[in-house]
Amino acid sequence: MPFAEPVDPAGILTPAAKVEIADRLCARLGLTRADCVAYGDSLSDADLFGSVPISVAVNADQHVAVLATHSYTGQDLWDAYELVRHAR
Repeated sequence: MPFAEPVDPAGILTPAAKVEIADRLCARLGLTRADCVAYGDSLSDADLFGSVPISVAVNADQHVAVLATHSYTGQDLWDAYELVRHAR
C-alpha cells in the first residue's frame, strides 16, 4: 500500500536507536539485557539481536534469520513467543 504522503526519515528508527530504546526500558523496569528477548524481521534489527542473549527472526529472510538465535515462520505470534518462552 503506498504512503499517502512522503515518509519523514526523522521518524524512522535506526538500528542503534532500537538498542537505546530497549536500554531505556530496561532501566525503567529494573531489567538487564539478559532478561530480554528481541523479535524482529529486518536487518535493522541486527543490532538489537546482538545486544540480547535470545532473539527471534520472525518471517524473516535468511539474511536476518542467521543473525537471530531462533527463527519463526508463520502467522501466529504466540507461536513465536512459545518458541523461546523457556529458553533461559
